[in-house]
Amino acid sequence: MVIEIEAKSETIAANKAMKALDILRSFFCIQCNSFSEIIGNEFESINKIRLGEFHTLHNASGNVFENSFWYDTSCSKAKVYVFRDERNTVKNVRNIVNIFSKFDKQYKSIISDSMLRFVRAFDEKNQNIAILRAWGALEALAAPNESNCDSVTTRCAFIFEEYEYHKQILEHLREYRNRNVHAGQESEMAKTYGFQIQKYFKQLFLFHIRQQGNFKSIDEANKFLDLPADKDKILHLQSIVEKSISFRGYG
Repeated sequence: MVIEIEAKSETIAANKAMKALDILRSFFCIQCNSFSEIIGNEFESINKIRLGEFHTLHNASGNVFENSFWYDTSCSKAKVYVFRDERNTVKNVRNIVNIFSKFDKQYKSIISDSMLRFVRAFDEKNQNIAILRAWGALEALAAPNESNCDSVTTRCAFIFEEYEYHKQILEHLREYRNRNVHAGQESEMAKTYGFQIQKYFKQLFLFHIRQQGNFKSIDEANKFLDLPADKDKILHLQSIVEKSISFRGYG
């Protein structure tokens, strides 16, 4: 993969290039990663599209900058990925890139940060570490700059028709993540939990992509996701808002 960028220094160029590559890679992983594994290697990273071992930085003439050749010691070699439907996958990724470019700067920045966290989390071979990092990616998208952990589970669950069912799964994942952080508790089910977090992250990301243009900011989108999922509750809320509009004479 070749990335062309402009930067004031080699360090800035390398950082910008790796960030751009990882964001693009995250879009492909959203499309290509498995949903689960029946039989698999628990030490195999979840990401199907991963970085290689060697990276170089070149100038405009194509010459390699001195000391810009580096080797990634944490590289986890991946099997050659065979696309089931290459044309459709590339089409979907191009659509995502096109929609992604339409978000305003702040909205795009928050999504970019979460996507970087997501793709780098699932590069991990240690699945317990992957869970910690992946939950951080979910928090970065579902509740950016917030300390209310409950909002992550309720907002992610809101997307699904079976709200209570998914909320319970998310609560279980959050509790496991907390036990891992505070008590160092690990589980043989870690990779399964990782696939579950990936599912919720993917659906939340696609929610924002599909709703592009309907919300002015991610805060507005999150207020939408904070609405009650129960039909009677949301209709009651609607009636209260309508009464307020009538009372203020805005009707």
